[in-house]
Amino acid sequence: MLQTRRDQEILSSESFGDFTEVLSHRMGSLLASIEGHTELLVPGLTSTEDRLTALHIRESVSRINGMLRELGDYRNSLTATR
Repeated sequence: MLQTRRDQEILSSESFGDFTEVLSHRMGSLLASIEGHTELLVPGLTSTEDRLTALHIRESVSRINGMLRELGDYRNSLTATR
């Protein structure tokens, strides 16, 4: 994807880096809470449907965490090129 020089400046700005850092931290904290609560619930789940739902939650949390890591990697790659 081609970007204009202005787009590059916006994306590589400190404010973008700060934003992504705060977003990753806050989202990561929320996801850790969701993951922890799901883990606490699993032993008490008796139905297959409930266990599958818990598995789906854990997989979704993992995917979102992966996206946050990719966002951090992207942010780091921008700051490395300055």
